[in-house]
Amino acid sequence: VLLALFVCASATSISSATEKHSALKTEDCIFDDVYAFNEAACRVSFFNPSDRPIKVFDVKLAKTIAGRIDPPELLVAPHATVYAMAYADTSGSVGRSRFPFQFKTDENGIGAGAFSISGFVANVLDNPKPEVDLGVVNLPLSKEKGVELTSGEYPNLKILGVASAPDWVNVRLSDDGRLVFVSVKRDTTWGLHSASLKLTTNYSDQKYIRLDVKADVHGALVPSANPVDLGLMRVGNENEGLIRLNRTDGKKIEIKDVELTGFQGAVKLAPCKPKSADCLMLRIAVSDKQVTGSVKGKLLIKTPNHDERLEVDIWGLLVPKDFKIQTLDTSKNAPSSSVVKGDSENIGDVLRSSVSNAHSIDIPVPSGNGPLLKWTVSNSAQVYGFQIYRAFSEDGAYLKINKGIYRSITEGNEAINYQWRDVDVESGKSYWYKIVAVKNDDTKEMLGHPLKAVAK
Repeated sequence: VLLALFVCASATSISSATEKHSALKTEDCIFDDVYAFNEAACRVSFFNPSDRPIKVFDVKLAKTIAGRIDPPELLVAPHATVYAMAYADTSGSVGRSRFPFQFKTDENGIGAGAFSISGFVANVLDNPKPEVDLGVVNLPLSKEKGVELTSGEYPNLKILGVASAPDWVNVRLSDDGRLVFVSVKRDTTWGLHSASLKLTTNYSDQKYIRLDVKADVHGALVPSANPVDLGLMRVGNENEGLIRLNRTDGKKIEIKDVELTGFQGAVKLAPCKPKSADCLMLRIAVSDKQVTGSVKGKLLIKTPNHDERLEVDIWGLLVPKDFKIQTLDTSKNAPSSSVVKGDSENIGDVLRSSVSNAHSIDIPVPSGNGPLLKWTVSNSAQVYGFQIYRAFSEDGAYLKINKGIYRSITEGNEAINYQWRDVDVESGKSYWYKIVAVKNDDTKEMLGHPLKAVAK
């Protein structure tokens, strides 16, 4: 039984979807904690302050994420409120998450509006964002690299299979389902690669796990840099960048085709200095016709050998000719300032910080006779909540015993004196407990050391 003086932050702000668009006023909502790869769901409202009915349709998430409402279309009568359930796919989310929706209306061609649903997306893994970085892979050699996917919350977690994987990755699972091994296929295109695996699990609350994989694949053609950062560019200037290509096998470089994708520009080939058959320079020029803003694309290089293809990522920022850039000069007339300590990487350090200037909030003592756990935290804005683990010895197997996440209370700089009682115990037995802080990004860290208690 979990008892705490805590009310979920369900207060919502009511605001017009957009000042110049729909007359409808929407009320955002907060969904309950949900595990990744499940649908987040909560109820949103549409209030019509006008004197005519308004139809709502074509509701979708603003981002490239699957989302919907039920019913899919609404008719909001004058001066009335209509409710609908909004759903969002959480497969790519972790921790505190917000899903912005957009919708259309029939308001004389001007109707457009927006609302959002937000909440916490949990992950059964100890590391909610597992990744395998294969580094530089020199084909045709490709070594395997493995990662162990652990869960203190569900120690029996196993990976049962691969639901989906990019076509450039080989995936192998260990016999016990604890380890995932990945490698690059030998026919993979040369260049930077990053993608995600979708793995099936034996955990009913979270049937899938996302594992990110990245690699810098090298072949016979190797660029001097990848990605290539063109930096800050101005319209009207000669915005160019150079890439040096070398053949690792010493053969003559032969180029069949060169193509730029993602932005407008041109590529010119030139010999290296000193001239060498296995070396070539590529000059990339960004066109003035390119739209200002972020420049992000690829340089695709093909040789007469159809199996040889290199991709080089291109980055940059193009600004108008008269765009002014302000810099902060701290050497002259710089105002004095005090040193402000940033967020600690160790959440325990933050939570144990001084509370001498803070008020204190006490959680009422939970009823029952089991072991009572107490801890005090402050400055907990970056902490979403806590998990309590129990074992029968200090070095034993700790199992999570509280349901879901015990929400933290964040009210300014107040210190919170938490109390939590374990009522599922046997009198006279000794137990060991761990308290784990769950951050807003769902990363987890134990507070202090294991605590021992004897049940009365």
